Amino acid sequence: HPLRANLEPLLSAGRARVTADDAVDVYMRSRLDGSLYDLVDADAFGTGQPHAAEAWWACRTGGLVYLCATDSLTTSGSNPHQAAAGYAAVTHKFPGCNEAGLRLLVGTAAREAAARHLTASPVFSFFHRPSSTFRVMMRLDAAKRPPASAFAALSHVARCPSCGEVWRVPSRRL
Repeated sequence: HPLRANLEPLLSAGRARVTADDAVDVYMRSRLDGSLYDLVDADAFGTGQPHAAEAWWACRTGGLVYLCATDSLTTSGSNPHQAAAGYAAVTHKFPGCNEAGLRLLVGTAAREAAARHLTASPVFSFFHRPSSTFRVMMRLDAAKRPPASAFAALSHVARCPSCGEVWRVPSRRL
């Protein structure tokens, strides 16, 4: 397999592993046996939510989790029931819905890390229009304060349906 050939130097040195096992099983095995990774690339088909929840278990403190979501209908507001179930939030269709989709993925990853008493901060994110793919890289750090305080900086995006103006609304003002 080409991937195995590309990784051969790392594989032979025991610094990488290639598997076709279920990703959540790999995350849990990693957590249980203590083999934590510097980078976990969780490239899912569909919602990235299961990986935003479980990939943290395989990542060492200071490491990176690279999340993917290909469910742009859900993240752009066209499937609100799926968005509420997977991301615990719903967006609306508007010109900036792709940015809102990225924010859903970032917010979900931060929330899931906080549920594990960790802090996750975005390194970068992007939306690839031709494939409707969202990618977000998050850095995992041990919480420096209670996880609830991590939510103080979270905001919501509001949009006027009449004129289309968009603005930021801090969560505490809702």
